[in-house]
Amino acid sequence: MAFVLKGRAGDEVLLRIEQDISEVELRQLIAEGITIRIRDLHRSHAHLAIKAPQAVSIDWSGEPEPPA
Repeated sequence: MAFVLKGRAGDEVLLRIEQDISEVELRQLIAEGITIRIRDLHRSHAHLAIKAPQAVSIDWSGEPEPPA
């Protein structure tokens, strides 16, 4: 997975993910207290609404984040 999710508490972020998400990646999101709602399903991708209870930053690209 190669995307970065950043937002403020209570923000809802819409993502278009065109790759399979593993169980480990989903569990990482849930462990952070993030809720995931499926907005729309297509044959090749899904639109997800992701809402965080606090400010979060999740990077699945494998690259370290630059300092703030």
